[in-house]
Amino acid sequence: MKIHMLGLILLRLAIVAAIVGMVMGLWNLIIPTVTGWTAINYWQALGLTVLFHLLMVKPLRPHRAPYENDPCLIRKISGSKRAEMRNTILRLRKKVSKMSPEERKAFVKRIMDVDVKE
Repeated sequence: MKIHMLGLILLRLAIVAAIVGMVMGLWNLIIPTVTGWTAINYWQALGLTVLFHLLMVKPLRPHRAPYENDPCLIRKISGSKRAEMRNTILRLRKKVSKMSPEERKAFVKRIMDVDVKE
């Protein structure tokens, strides 16, 4: 188990190193010829990669449990109840897809007991 975790850590470090190497290579290939700026070294490329990640990826997003406060009820149900609900939904979708817009509106109104706008 520890060897497996060590392998994953080493793989992630290798991927990060490869990404930083690509950033450095692309920068040194494109930027100096286009703008006249100087080439960068590996550590500067690492800094640019970290900066880009902080700016473009949601940093420090709050962790939440999967499907917590999820409005979709079917994700909170498990087992045979979930399969039954999924089958009911699929059956209703098939039935509604064959209806005309007027029939669909009347069906939804009858089922939901609300006025549906088109």
